[in-house]
Amino acid sequence: ARKGTVLLMPLRPIPLGVRTNPDKTNDDGAAVLVNCYAEDAGEEGNVRYPIHACDSFEAFSTLTGSGSGVIRGMLNVDDTTLYAVTGSRLNSVTTGGTAADIAAVGGSGVAYMARNRKTTPQVFIVPSSGGYFYVLESGALSEPSLDADIQKSLFNSVCVIAGYAVITLSDGAWYITGVEVATIDELDFSTATANPDGLTRGVVRGRDLCLMGPRSTEFYVNTGATGFPFE
Repeated sequence: ARKGTVLLMPLRPIPLGVRTNPDKTNDDGAAVLVNCYAEDAGEEGNVRYPIHACDSFEAFSTLTGSGSGVIRGMLNVDDTTLYAVTGSRLNSVTTGGTAADIAAVGGSGVAYMARNRKTTPQVFIVPSSGGYFYVLESGALSEPSLDADIQKSLFNSVCVIAGYAVITLSDGAWYITGVEVATIDELDFSTATANPDGLTRGVVRGRDLCLMGPRSTEFYVNTGATGFPFE
C-alpha cells in the first residue's frame, strides 16, 4: 500500500456451527453451542441459520448427607418440596434450594417415585434393582411389612393411578395397594400375560395403566370391578 491508500480485502463470512457435534479429536469439527441455539430461517432469511442466546443453568442446591453420586430419582410433590434420591440417600429440597437429608435408600439403579392424592401425601419409592418398598409420609421414611408370599425381591417400579399404587415385578406380576393407603394385600395382584416377557416399569397415561416389559406393553383401565378394579 502507498501512503494514503487503503486496500480492502473482500469480506469472508465466519462459519458458525449450527449444532453441537464435535468429532473425537476436534480435527474435523469442534462446534459446541453454549447458551445458544440455531434456527432454520429458510432461504428467504437474511441469515439461513440465525443463532439465538438462551438462559443457562446455575447451581440450585447441594444435597446433604452421604448423598453424593448419580441422581436416581426425583419427584416434585406439591410445588414447594422436591424429593431426590441420589447415591444412597433421600433428600428434600425447598424452592429456595435448601436441602435436608432424610434417610438411607437401599438398592441400586433408578429409584421410581410416585405420590397418592392424600392431603398429606404418601410418596412411594421402589428401586429398580428390587428388594425394597418405601413409603415417605410427613417427612418420615418407612418400609411397610409385606406378606411372605409377596416377592419383594422382584419389585422394580411404582406408579399411582386413581389412588392405587401399582408395583411391578420383573417376573410379570404386579400388585396394587388400597386406595390412598400403603397396605398391600397378597391377593391384590395380576400378571401381564398377553406377552409373558416380564415387566420393567408401570406408567400412567391419562386413565390408562401401561405395564411395560422388555418386548411388549399391556394397557389396563380402572373399571371398578369387584375384587380387582383393573381390566
